[in-house]
Amino acid sequence: MDRKILVLALSTLLILISCTLRADTLDITFLDVAEGEAIIVKSGKHTALIDTGNIVSGHRVVQYLQSRDIAQLDMLLITHPHLDHLSGVFQILPHITVKQRYDNGQTLPQNQDIYRWYQDSFRTSNYRAMNRGDVLALGETKLTVLSSLQTGNMNRRSLVLLVEHGEVRVLLMGDADVSVEATIMEQIPNLNAKLLKLGHHGSENSTSQPFLDRVDPDYAVISTNADNIRGYPSPLIMDRVRQQGIDLLLTYEDGDICFRSDGEDLSPCSVIPVALGGPRTGG
Repeated sequence: MDRKILVLALSTLLILISCTLRADTLDITFLDVAEGEAIIVKSGKHTALIDTGNIVSGHRVVQYLQSRDIAQLDMLLITHPHLDHLSGVFQILPHITVKQRYDNGQTLPQNQDIYRWYQDSFRTSNYRAMNRGDVLALGETKLTVLSSLQTGNMNRRSLVLLVEHGEVRVLLMGDADVSVEATIMEQIPNLNAKLLKLGHHGSENSTSQPFLDRVDPDYAVISTNADNIRGYPSPLIMDRVRQQGIDLLLTYEDGDICFRSDGEDLSPCSVIPVALGGPRTGG
């Protein structure tokens, strides 16, 4: 009898320890910022923002954060210096405290005012350039830089990020193209992830069939605007994803897109709508 009680007590203790070891959930939200990208990663009480939308839609990120009572970001990462990814910083920095700032360290064109302003406002205190292999901790979540090719091509130098929460893996491709995908496949055997954020807004020069096979996600997300001036996303790429049985979501159709991880599984989660003003195309 005593032995049974002891076994039951030990079993209960192990369950409690297991729950304590991963008490935090992970929420990843792809904001509808029209032409651009902005991704909020929230691990327990810790919050990171990856990219900031464009100079018109950056206010949407501020409104979303404020509506969730998020006045401080643990980290803000800019994957690469294209304006649909970085220029929202000019609206975010005056309103949201940012503890740590990161980007790929790429040399910026100094003959363009917006890049000079970015250099002066973002690459200041608490700033560090990220490289392949760098790891950041966000609560119980780990962010690893899988790629940032040393090239002058801004898209190919995107920070490609693997987000890991327990057994759940999410792959964020920035604007990386098929050449970056090929390099990553050569360097990293295991690319399997539950969720793939497609590279370069679902353009035809990203998401090769071999890469999609290697990642083998359950879900895929494309962040872009309707009637995109460059024709994103490519119908060919969308068909490729869907034919593989992957659940594809698009910000211009689905709005803000949220996923939640408990460390073992990932599933869509509901987003409370926020009244976000401003134009819906091109910003």
